[in-house]
Amino acid sequence: MTTCHIVVEGRTVNTVSLPEIPSPGSIVAVNPDPKTNRYLITLIEYVSGYAEPNLHAKEFVNQDHAVNHIDGYRNVR
Repeated sequence: MTTCHIVVEGRTVNTVSLPEIPSPGSIVAVNPDPKTNRYLITLIEYVSGYAEPNLHAKEFVNQDHAVNHIDGYRNVR
């Protein structure tokens, strides 16, 4: 498992352990509850001297909000 920091608008909002480092465009959920936040990864930042990458992301308040605003995420627009 790889520890990653989720960064929204320049602030670290969460730290997660993931099986692999996601790529830009990936959706990350901190837990499986559909009522919790979803994060659309926009940039992977590696900082020299640190083993854990920063995942810059756009935050969505829940799964329904993400579905309505991200083409291809649980919908076929």
